[in-house]
Amino acid sequence: MEVRLDGRSAIITDSSMGLGLAMAKEFAASGADVAILARRPRYWNRRKQTITANCAGRARRTFVCDVAKADDIQKTYDGVIKAFARSTS
Repeated sequence: MEVRLDGRSAIITDSSMGLGLAMAKEFAASGADVAILARRPRYWNRRKQTITANCAGRARRTFVCDVAKADDIQKTYDGVIKAFARSTS
């Protein structure tokens, strides 16, 4: 069964490797725009290209975020909302 996420957005934590990276790839392949979150962003440029290669969606933004810290979560949430805002006109 194919699930399409065209026009949707996803926030994927710890998406620089492993399960998070695999999930980001699948969401983007299904058409979603993906926010990539990680505590250590050193691999982001390569990962962002990997996620968006041959995908309908795109990794629109990368964010440094430690989900164990409430301030990081709030700052990242605000950034994602701003980055993924869609025009209503």
